[in-house]
Amino acid sequence: MKTIHIIAFYFFTNVILVAQPQESLKNQVDSLNSLAFRARGSNPIETIKYSEKALALAKTIDYPVGQSMSYSFIGVGYRNMSYYKEALTNYLQGLAIADSLKNYEQIAFAYNNIGNLYLRSGNDSLAQVYLQKTLDLAIEKNFEVLLGYAFKNLGSYYYENKDYDKALEFLNSSYDVRNKLNDYWGMTNTLNEMGIVFTQKNDFTSALKAYDTAYEKVSHIEKNKILVGEIYLGKARVYYTKKDYSNSLYYLNKCKAIFEEVNGRVELVEIYKLISNIAYEKSDFKQAFDFQQKFSSLNDSIKVLDAERQLDLMEILYTSDKNQKENELLRRENAIKLLQISQEKQLRDLLILISFSLLIAAVISYIFYKGKKKTNEQLTRTNELIEQQKSELSKINSTKDRLFSIIAHDLKNPFGNLMNVTDVIMKEFDNLSQDELKELVESVNRSTKSSYRLLENLLLWSRSQKGYLKYNPELIDVEKVINENFNLYSEMAKDKNVKFDFIQKDKVFAYADLNMIDAVLRNLINNAVKYSHQNGVVKVSTFAEYNKTIVCIEDEGIGIPENEIIKIFSLEEKPIQSGTGGERGTGLGLIICKEFIDINKGEINIESTINKGTKICLMLPNKTH
Repeated sequence: MKTIHIIAFYFFTNVILVAQPQESLKNQVDSLNSLAFRARGSNPIETIKYSEKALALAKTIDYPVGQSMSYSFIGVGYRNMSYYKEALTNYLQGLAIADSLKNYEQIAFAYNNIGNLYLRSGNDSLAQVYLQKTLDLAIEKNFEVLLGYAFKNLGSYYYENKDYDKALEFLNSSYDVRNKLNDYWGMTNTLNEMGIVFTQKNDFTSALKAYDTAYEKVSHIEKNKILVGEIYLGKARVYYTKKDYSNSLYYLNKCKAIFEEVNGRVELVEIYKLISNIAYEKSDFKQAFDFQQKFSSLNDSIKVLDAERQLDLMEILYTSDKNQKENELLRRENAIKLLQISQEKQLRDLLILISFSLLIAAVISYIFYKGKKKTNEQLTRTNELIEQQKSELSKINSTKDRLFSIIAHDLKNPFGNLMNVTDVIMKEFDNLSQDELKELVESVNRSTKSSYRLLENLLLWSRSQKGYLKYNPELIDVEKVINENFNLYSEMAKDKNVKFDFIQKDKVFAYADLNMIDAVLRNLINNAVKYSHQNGVVKVSTFAEYNKTIVCIEDEGIGIPENEIIKIFSLEEKPIQSGTGGERGTGLGLIICKEFIDINKGEINIESTINKGTKICLMLPNKTH
């Protein structure tokens, strides 16, 4: 009896010793997550660091609530750094854990975060779905903090959809909740949004009042730099809209210093644009041009990033949906397996009772097996067809997205420059010197030529894809086509002092479509000049070999990285190298070359060395049979 008491004493003592550190470690997880939450607005990198430490510890001690919160805050950190794919991945992981625990508060936070992410990325329909889920759950469970978030984000949603009265209704509700909770960060955030809406409604008095109140609230918050910057930017918008450019410029300079320090690229795009506009109104054309250039450069990079974010979010959403369907299919398969086990047991019992039942059961099992085998074969064929169609659809979408990117980005920039330059010429024609006018006209000329070459390649490629180009082979005098293209790009070569060197070992002809081969040589000679250094040489050599005509175009330019050569004939995303004179490229020209050479039953090979140059050789048939 004494031994039992001793064992019991040690058992319960050890339980207490284990329990105390467990609770202490849970508190440590919660503290790390609390630090992560406080740092989210001022230092998202610190948010991620704290939350990842919390997540690792929560996994070690099997603390699922802490894991769910950690994933949520990791996602917030990535969101504030504009890494939307990583943010959504972590939000969905946190949601999955919260859902398994039926932790409705964490579920609501996940819905809010996902909705806010879709709102930021411009996917309004999905944003409304998740934000409405947040609001419904917050009302049902009386989660006041979440009510503040849901009302505010729905206000932002209605603002984006230009329903300003509805937006103010939700924002006022958000402010009331957050004021009740003494949530100064939340009140400041909501007031900033209200100022934006009032500005849009041209209610400047209410807008300035909202920003002044926000500035009063922000003084209660530590590490409030970004919020202060947003207040300054809001005031700058108001004064700009009122055409009070002095006050607008005052606040623009204040918020510019803040957002350049914290790398707030989205805000800097707007700031640069407003400063450029104000400088233009004040006839300070140099400053207007400088800030317009900053705006264009930063805005273009953000647009490309936004497109990538949209694709990333759709990819994660598709993967999540696919995983849910696969899990559902797995549950159904397990249910079928359990049912099969039950049936087999019943069959065994029946076999013991009646031998005749054995024969019937065998026949039934055989029929069932054959039917199942046939079904599985059909399912396999169907899945293979679906995978094939998915692959083809993915290629089509990739091609479409790349073409849209080319048209939206590379065609828009030259026309944007044309508009800016012609505006300056029209308004300041009498004030421009001959040198300034010449420089502007040269800029127009470069933009026009760039746009024309891009449109020409897009038209050729489009006609090729639709089958509108007819293949009409004939004997072509290759030397004549080369010299015509030398003349076409003589001015472009002259700008860089690039010389053409034509080496012809034999008088050669090619049996091919003249228009297609002309387009190929035009693109290759253009690229050779584009990527040549000053005082370079572009060599074109021709010779005959058996029943082939060989044409090689060689430059001494910047070259192509080895890992990019294998991608050069496809429309998939790849770095596009600008020319040595800053000329824009699209990557479409070489794709057209490859397709046209294939149509003409030829071959195209590329050899390239970085900083030494590129050599592209065409092998074309020179006989009619």
